[in-house]
Amino acid sequence: MALPNSVIKGQDYLAIATFYANAITSNLNSVEYLYDAVYRITLSDQLIPTKELINEFYDSYNINASIYRSPSTYLSAVRAINNHILNRSGSSVQDLDDYLVAENIRVPLAWADLCKATGVLICRQRIQNSPTVYGDGTPTPTCS
Repeated sequence: MALPNSVIKGQDYLAIATFYANAITSNLNSVEYLYDAVYRITLSDQLIPTKELINEFYDSYNINASIYRSPSTYLSAVRAINNHILNRSGSSVQDLDDYLVAENIRVPLAWADLCKATGVLICRQRIQNSPTVYGDGTPTPTCS
């Protein structure tokens, strides 16, 4: 099925989905580095540096962990691109999976997780490596 020219091309959608998936994955991984810094301070055998630094570094870890682990800062952009597809594709596309099939693309799991956070479930066949569960452990739906 040919989609209207006013709809983002599948290769561009996939590139954007991959950039966002990589960004959120990098943010989640960076939390571990912050924790490692706190842990290193606790391992120190120097009382004064430990006492002076532990609270500040632990607070920094907690604040950043809350921000980095939450997908909320990504969701408006995820909603915007998915709504663009649904609003511009015409009657041949009823949901995001129809678009992914039409464009013959499979998105990264981290992007599927972001879509799920906006209320859009992507079938496992349209997610790279066809995972049986999302990142949070809930099952990915199977579709025909």
